[in-house]
Amino acid sequence: MSLRNRILAVLLALVVIYAALDVGIQQWIVLPSFVALEREEARQDMHRCIEALRRELYHLDMFCFDWAAWDDTYEYVVNPKPTYEEANLAPATFTDNNLNLLYIVNASGRVVWGRIYDLETEEPIQMPDFPSKTWALTHPLLNHTAEDTSIMGVVLTSRGPMLVSSCPILTTSNGGPSRGALVMGRFLDEGLVEALAEHTCLTIRVEPIQNGLLPEGDPGIPCEPATHGACRFALMGNTVLQVASTFPGIDGRPALRLRVEVPRDIMAQGRAAMRFARQSLIVAALIIALVVLILMRKTVVEPITQLTEHVTEVSASGKLDLLPSPSQAGEIGALTREFNRMVRRLESENAERRHAEQSLRESEARLRAIVETAPDAIVTVDDGGDIESLNPTGAKLFGYEPDDLLGREIGVLMPETFAARPPGAADGWVAFARDRLAARGREGTGRRKDGGTFPVHVSASEVLIREHPHLSMIVRDITELNEMHDRVLRAEHLATLGEMGASLAHDIRNPLTAISAAAQVLYEGFAKDDPQREIMQEMIEYAGRIEAIIKQLLAYAKPWEPSKAAVDLRTIIQKVSDEAASRDRWAHVRFVFEGEPTLTANVDPALVEQVLWNLLENTADAMGDTGEVHWRFAQTDDTVRITMKDTGPGMPADIQDKLFRPFFTTKTNGIGLGLPTCRRIMDAHGGSIRVAGKPKHGTVITLEFPKGD
Repeated sequence: MSLRNRILAVLLALVVIYAALDVGIQQWIVLPSFVALEREEARQDMHRCIEALRRELYHLDMFCFDWAAWDDTYEYVVNPKPTYEEANLAPATFTDNNLNLLYIVNASGRVVWGRIYDLETEEPIQMPDFPSKTWALTHPLLNHTAEDTSIMGVVLTSRGPMLVSSCPILTTSNGGPSRGALVMGRFLDEGLVEALAEHTCLTIRVEPIQNGLLPEGDPGIPCEPATHGACRFALMGNTVLQVASTFPGIDGRPALRLRVEVPRDIMAQGRAAMRFARQSLIVAALIIALVVLILMRKTVVEPITQLTEHVTEVSASGKLDLLPSPSQAGEIGALTREFNRMVRRLESENAERRHAEQSLRESEARLRAIVETAPDAIVTVDDGGDIESLNPTGAKLFGYEPDDLLGREIGVLMPETFAARPPGAADGWVAFARDRLAARGREGTGRRKDGGTFPVHVSASEVLIREHPHLSMIVRDITELNEMHDRVLRAEHLATLGEMGASLAHDIRNPLTAISAAAQVLYEGFAKDDPQREIMQEMIEYAGRIEAIIKQLLAYAKPWEPSKAAVDLRTIIQKVSDEAASRDRWAHVRFVFEGEPTLTANVDPALVEQVLWNLLENTADAMGDTGEVHWRFAQTDDTVRITMKDTGPGMPADIQDKLFRPFFTTKTNGIGLGLPTCRRIMDAHGGSIRVAGKPKHGTVITLEFPKGD
């Protein structure tokens, strides 16, 4: 896009943004102010309506007070006379004063006189809301707290809402004590509502609220203001706003809902003003944009276009030619002069840059060759503990592709050594990891992608990369070193056992033979029913057990030298299994064979059978009388594998770790040399033995031998 078009687009965007901003201000600030003004006017109209209703109550209360504070009424309560009734309680009193109800109740709640009239028919009516004989002293209209107080308000009756006033009956001079109450009422009917509407110049609707509910089917505004006099609003189209509020009854609860319809003249004027403002804004914005566009074209676009064409020509030719001298002052001329200075600097710096780039490429090539051919893993970690680089040896060591580990936490590879940094640590990850590694490094456990683990040695040094601390680590697989260390320890241990076995053979075996022979002679010398004969028998058995222990110890300690021959391991295992199945101990054990039909390896058959019998004895002890033993035969490129799985109870992981320790046993009469002897035999063959399993899921034993030639 050309500069001219970009400037035009920017100007149009500014116009649109300004228009949108102005419209937003009008929509969200100006228009709401009109709405607030409209609602305030409606609220004032509602207040006028409520005040008109209160004035109507006040006038009724004043009229009631005039009758109640009158010596004739005061005397009539205790001495009802027909002359008072004829002069004051005639039907004309109701019609002339627009009264529907007049009751005189004495201090004990008895009705001295009371009538309710329908003013349209001029006939008396009965209403259960006002008892004709006796009122309860707790009636709200009789609950005067003082002699100079009156009670007025709205009462919801069976014939509709009624304005009611109750005043204590006193003397003309407001003297007491009160002899009862004078109650006057006026129905709040359509005629009275129309009079209120005419007086306030408003359209008013009054609706009773029975038990908090409006009449059924009323689509108007709900009546849930928080307080009496609070207003709620509803739009009746675009021309009328309806405002609603409640009016309390004698008991203080909402008794009436008042609704007033207000013409929306203010909103009409506001919308007209906003339309005019928007139209004026669009016209003014377009004029300003046109003027700015013309000025920008003359002062900026044309000079910049000429400068751009020249720079493009220089770029296309590849020659750093100087620009012509500027034809005008100001920013354009300064830009031209600065461009020429930049060209001169570039010419002098290009030679230095090319030489530095050549040296850098040579250094990078040497460093890349060192890192990629290093025999150990080289890892760079940032201050957040994330891997930034990893050489191919490291990726292969952990079973990943090099790009798979970039950006991941170093704890993925060595979770024990580089656990998460403790929360709240002041220093970064590099300082945390440096403190965990000793000056000469630290041994730990590496984790491959497939979940396998192996021992590692980690050494590290802190480096600054782009002014940020990093940790450069060398990770070495020490599996072979540990195995070599274990073999040396095992050899030393075996040498110690060999010396101990020879000593036992000399110091214990000969005396034990004499003891056993003497016990045998004593045993034969006792009568068959002699109790001491059983003691001699037990002594002979213990001597035999000691002899067996010495033999196992010597067998474990002696150097194994297998007489290897190429044999089929599956044939040997089937032979041992068949022989075991013929014995009572394995009579109810089922043997299952799976996998390769033949499995050839260079082994000593006698030693292999010794291993198999030891494993079967342990399996029989674990399973009991019944169960299954599954033999599976498999081979890889370099090894043959035999897997034996039983259906016994399995074993916990802590026991599995101790199985090959000499003298560790879970049997009552065992000495713990069976499996260690099996391991020595497997080591002598260059193979391995592993035990795995979970509680209640059986035990799995894996034997691996090198393949035969």
